[in-house]
Amino acid sequence: MRIAHLITVHKNPAQVEWLLRALAHEEADCYVHVDKNVDMQEFAYLARLPRVYLTRTRVAVHWASYRFTEAILACTREILATGHDYDFINLLSGQDYPIKPVDVIHAFLARHLTYSFMSFEREGSLWWGHARSRVEKYHTTYYQFKGQYWLQNLLNKFLPKRRFPLPYTLYGSPNGSWWTMSRACATYLVEFMAGHPELQRFSRFTWGADEFLPATVLLNSPLRDRIINNNYRYIDWSAGGVHPKLLTRADVPRLAQSGQLYARKFDIAEDAGIIDVLDQTLLHPTPLAAGLAMNTPLYGRDIVVVGQQPWDTAIGSNCKDIARVFSRHNRVLYVNAPLDRNTLLRQRRTPAVQQRLRVLRGQEPGLQAVAEQLWVLTPATILESINWLPAGLHTWFNKRNNRRFAATIRAAAAELGFARVLLFNDNDIFRSFYLPELLKPEVSIYYSRDYVVATDYWKKHGLRLEPQLIAKSDVCVANSSYLAGYCRQYNAHSCDVGQGCDAPPAAIEADDVIPPDLAALPRPIIGYVGALVSARLSVEVLRHISQQRPEWSVVLIGPEDETFKSSDLHGLPNVHFLGAKLPATLPGYMQHFDVCLNPQVLNDLTRGNYPRKVDEYLLQGRPVVASRTEAMHLFEAHAYLADTAQDYVRLIARALREDNPARQQQRRAFAATHTWENSVGKIYQAVAAHYARLAPAARPAMPHPQPAVQ
Repeated sequence: MRIAHLITVHKNPAQVEWLLRALAHEEADCYVHVDKNVDMQEFAYLARLPRVYLTRTRVAVHWASYRFTEAILACTREILATGHDYDFINLLSGQDYPIKPVDVIHAFLARHLTYSFMSFEREGSLWWGHARSRVEKYHTTYYQFKGQYWLQNLLNKFLPKRRFPLPYTLYGSPNGSWWTMSRACATYLVEFMAGHPELQRFSRFTWGADEFLPATVLLNSPLRDRIINNNYRYIDWSAGGVHPKLLTRADVPRLAQSGQLYARKFDIAEDAGIIDVLDQTLLHPTPLAAGLAMNTPLYGRDIVVVGQQPWDTAIGSNCKDIARVFSRHNRVLYVNAPLDRNTLLRQRRTPAVQQRLRVLRGQEPGLQAVAEQLWVLTPATILESINWLPAGLHTWFNKRNNRRFAATIRAAAAELGFARVLLFNDNDIFRSFYLPELLKPEVSIYYSRDYVVATDYWKKHGLRLEPQLIAKSDVCVANSSYLAGYCRQYNAHSCDVGQGCDAPPAAIEADDVIPPDLAALPRPIIGYVGALVSARLSVEVLRHISQQRPEWSVVLIGPEDETFKSSDLHGLPNVHFLGAKLPATLPGYMQHFDVCLNPQVLNDLTRGNYPRKVDEYLLQGRPVVASRTEAMHLFEAHAYLADTAQDYVRLIARALREDNPARQQQRRAFAATHTWENSVGKIYQAVAAHYARLAPAARPAMPHPQPAVQ
């Protein structure tokens, strides 16, 4: 695996030299574009460094003009023409610097061959709300002449709005200038631009084309499914304006916990010691720095957890698992969702509703200890069912519901003696929308683990409210890079904290006793465990597998929605619905599957969803065939990823052939790295970074995180 670093520079040759030395690797070459506006002789000595080349291309770049994009395209073409078989072209500036060791960066990219990494937002986002003027108005930054801005204003006053010359959806972002691109994407980009002179002419009158043009071309191309919406750069726009903040030694703790590969911008004229600090603490840590890198969580705090899933849920719950880890070092109040009128009417006879009614009648305490330092609160209140209301009325009633909810939480927190609480909100958009204002937590944390606003229930008011809730939270954490990117559109302090498994490998032992309803089925057994919900799971893929390979037993375990109940799968002789099972019994089924499935439908709900069940399958050592989604790229080395129903049949057959004890152990070891301890550790780091932002002068030394990219 080989990387070509393309580095654009215009000042500070000494700083550029440090960057080149930090990037040095036997599988990397560095190509340096020196701006034509500066003296080449200042930078000529850099070509004496190993694997460093000064590009023949030199463009006089004007800030925010299309000339920067022209320089990048020309240099990329020059790199591709060298004949070296580079897998990636990585675009940096002379004011960037790696914040992960170079071996970690190369290992990460080696696991993601054929992918490209860019940051982008689709037109219609908040950023595009003001960025459209870059395309629709005339900008003369490409040219340099007296009176150019007078002419620019005149053109915009009398001429109609400009239109992008191709029928494309626009993509871009403030971080869109910097990317790591596969060879295929780089080749497509330069050839496409060369073949569309009208797009080049149009772009000369745009502003900041580098932030949207490459993304727009590639995300409207056949390669769009191989592009990950994360450029793995830490860039801080908190200072406002058109330039990112200059990073100094005060920012190193945030860089350490960011999970990114590179950061920008640095300037040794502003902080002469920043490069040494980065080298010593992040790239080549000394024993002292390694000691500071220990993952030290927050201790002795009071945490209130609210969310969608009650403590007595029958299915696996991220929120419950996180709360358990919180409680090892903190006191935790886990708050069940209160009853609402609709649930009371429709599900009155269910055990869960009956328990809530006993609490309401005073027949059972609402506050109960379930473990050391962990309490569960069932609120003694009923909320109104208001989702059907229009926005104005919904807002009024939602405030009323939130006040009722908050009152019960305040009373329980007072009974427990909670103080200076942290509020952790698991995707609870409506009931908990006003809790940051009503409970006044010291830190409010929003946890995104599903793009719930893609569903009909949440869409009506969630599309309006979730961005506001994300924006006003102090910290946002997500269990996938896709959801972290979504949150980052509204809150810069958003990060991917990954996902955990329910049990470590040591707790999993082979069980020779096959469950009776599985034992009688013909081999091989191709199995799925989880809710059978048509919004997430493909009936068509399951039907195709069954019909193409009638000798396979297709086993489905879990509750069914109405679509599954009425589907023709029930009439297929080799499809076996075994119903819902107790969570504790599920590993005993999974370990006797020959291949495990996750045939997700690709839609807005599932696209960025972290596949918790894939970790659970791998923990058993089983081969996994799953739909390819953005979140699944993390599993590509350990699972078989399918794009079509036909792929499923082919890949299942391959998985059956290739399975062996060595592969099984590799799967278990990989899944074991996805622990709840690691995930919660990253949440702690995000909270610690928030405190660092509040009091930078007084903050304690921050720990260095376990890199998410390892």
